[in-house]
Amino acid sequence: MTSRLQSIRQVSRRDFLKWSAGLLLTSSVGDLSLIHNPARARRSTDVLVIGAGAAGLSAAQSLHAEGLGVIVLEARERLGGRMWSDYDLAPYPIELGAEFLHGSTVSTWDWIVKTKLNGSRDKGETFYVYLDSLLQPDWSLQRDYLAELEAALEDWDGDEDAPISALLSDLRLSDEEVRLLNNLFAPDNAADLDEYGIFGYNEATFEGDGTGDWRVVEGYSALARAMADGLDVRLNSIVQRIAWDADGVEVTTQDGAIYEATKLIVTLPLGVLQRGSVTFDPELPSWKQRAIQRLGVGIVNKLILKFREPVWPDDLSVLATPLSTQLWWRPGFDREEEIPIMTALIGGSSGAAFSRLSQQEAIQSGLADLERMLGRRLSGLLVEGRFVNWGADPHSLMGYSYAPPGTVGLRRDLARDVQGVLYFAGEATNTTHPGTVHGAIDSGEEAAHTMLVAWR
Repeated sequence: MTSRLQSIRQVSRRDFLKWSAGLLLTSSVGDLSLIHNPARARRSTDVLVIGAGAAGLSAAQSLHAEGLGVIVLEARERLGGRMWSDYDLAPYPIELGAEFLHGSTVSTWDWIVKTKLNGSRDKGETFYVYLDSLLQPDWSLQRDYLAELEAALEDWDGDEDAPISALLSDLRLSDEEVRLLNNLFAPDNAADLDEYGIFGYNEATFEGDGTGDWRVVEGYSALARAMADGLDVRLNSIVQRIAWDADGVEVTTQDGAIYEATKLIVTLPLGVLQRGSVTFDPELPSWKQRAIQRLGVGIVNKLILKFREPVWPDDLSVLATPLSTQLWWRPGFDREEEIPIMTALIGGSSGAAFSRLSQQEAIQSGLADLERMLGRRLSGLLVEGRFVNWGADPHSLMGYSYAPPGTVGLRRDLARDVQGVLYFAGEATNTTHPGTVHGAIDSGEEAAHTMLVAWR
């Protein structure tokens, strides 16, 4: 333990003793108990972290490893944030949120190794496309639409930012091909082609990620639980107010519990920050508010349909469509004893439209799209369906972030600390790896590192 960290902990311990009379401590995961007066119990620590997703857990573990006292406040009744696995639909996890590790060398692997979990490469066999009323393998097409778009983005030499859709006129696509290309783009990037800025897209290089898509064999929820090991995480703790000054922070939750700390790391999703669900007192500086309000909150939802038997070609692993459900895949394609389940990932304006549907409406819409593409009735074969409405979830209000035209540099502002007291992390703060679990992990570790350097 360094003398710096000793001095930090001495201060917090003195404060804690001042407040500890009558304080009833609970287990490491749960809410604070009430004391016998109208005020709620107070808890003091070195650092508070808001959010027990990938960013919050990685930040908390980095600080915990340095000997600092850390409390993590999580609004949900579970760990993981937008990492969420279902273990009832199949004998293997079905991901309701984050699905893949996008790359063979991303930082998520460090946690998988550290926590003794396992990763497996996604071994999809054939990518199918529904186009011109035909369901066909992509190798039968004459064009690679995404490759053409990537080439156009690399060749762009405009001096001013513009939406990616500005490049489409040179590609000479039919209306249906434009919809197909948009639906290939939107689920991965949380925005339509006319919403994402060229400069912001090119800023996200994803350099050093390696190759391939991989899965956490035990599920992302298992990874979240492993990342939380040894941490003091308070579930069902919905933060309402953050009072702060140069000396520290006071955080009040919905149930009236009060937490005090010297520093705070905020990993709230951009959608929650934009909504203003949490009050900062005093308000955040204008440059921080500008970043929050101008970056894009991308809606990405999931639809999972389980059937009595396979209803698709044996070699189909992924299915792209110009229809509203956009992109489908078989989450059990390379699993032994595969259960016939299809997952649709729906982003951008289609994702926003689905967010306005009920559970049953979303299931019926997805089923209708599959029936149209496969050319057969499926309602009698449907066992169950699940619509995961991330856009309406009050603790996310989004899938992941995107950069509209004219917002280059704002991710860096979103990540910047405020007066060495408030720090920010999460996928939206990562300039080069946004919209990914590993981008969130990296941002949490970076926020913790920045805090520790400033504290020396």
